Amino acid sequence: MAEERCGSWFGFGFCGFGQALGSGRGRQVHSPEPLRAPGTDADAEVCGVRASWSYTAFLSRECLGPIPPGPAPTCPRLLLSWLRASAGAGQVHLSGSARGTAEGCRDAWASETLLVVLRDGRGPGPGAELQAWAPGSALCGEPLWVQTVVPEAQREDGAGDGTRAERLPLLPGACAYVSPLPPFYRPLAPELRARRLELGTEHALLLDEAGQVYSWGGGRHGQLGHGTLEAEPEPRLLEALQGLPMAEVAAGGWHSVCVSGAGELYTWGWGKYGQLGHGDTSSWDRPCRVEYFVDKQLQATAVSCGPWNTYVYAVQREKS
Repeated sequence: MAEERCGSWFGFGFCGFGQALGSGRGRQVHSPEPLRAPGTDADAEVCGVRASWSYTAFLSRECLGPIPPGPAPTCPRLLLSWLRASAGAGQVHLSGSARGTAEGCRDAWASETLLVVLRDGRGPGPGAELQAWAPGSALCGEPLWVQTVVPEAQREDGAGDGTRAERLPLLPGACAYVSPLPPFYRPLAPELRARRLELGTEHALLLDEAGQVYSWGGGRHGQLGHGTLEAEPEPRLLEALQGLPMAEVAAGGWHSVCVSGAGELYTWGWGKYGQLGHGDTSSWDRPCRVEYFVDKQLQATAVSCGPWNTYVYAVQREKS
């Protein structure tokens, strides 16, 4: 078995509300900078970043619940998968215009109107709860609404293909997703073989089982990546990346990001705040590789976007 390689989170783009993003100097970061997550212990590992416009939610490994058998991975990305597969979960910490901390969290999804948390259930039965909170609530009191999510293995109807969603908005089993608009819990079409679904402000990205990327929705900032500013009413294959299998995708407000199987980062769409990571504020209507990680011999393994910023987890490349 290959030795685990631990790395660091990097951030770039808008940070005008004091949310952690690189050095945090000024209101914009145009090139990737190592992330500093305030409010977490010095020895805590950040295993996920979920960003909105004015605040960021950090998922960390502190305050774990019951520990499953065997050693825990030390790499944050592997640790996040380990947490979801276990009976326990971690902690979510908010930074920026919204503040607060909650324990027992498996995942989170942040927007300006709702903070949706996938959390250990409070009742005696199995499964987790999908909880929606007002971002300004500091995660105190009672959530706005709650829905129990039954793990795929425990579904009585046998629906689904047994696949596991890696992160919200796809829910465990990849049979449904969480949306910012009512109804908040929506089923996926049964023929849709989605590994990842990402929702921007006006567009959507889908990563399928073969590693191909589809985009649809509004395209006025080039966020669809098809070389035009036209909208697409139905999912359209991103031809610029065809033949280059992708491992991760993420949608910002009006920009898009993906990571190839080889760990190269590609960004496109609106770049006014440096959220594309190319060292400037240019916008692109086709995928463009971020050279910072190539120059630093870093391999991207996870990515997350806020409306105007981007977070990337990267490890040192193995020497050939």
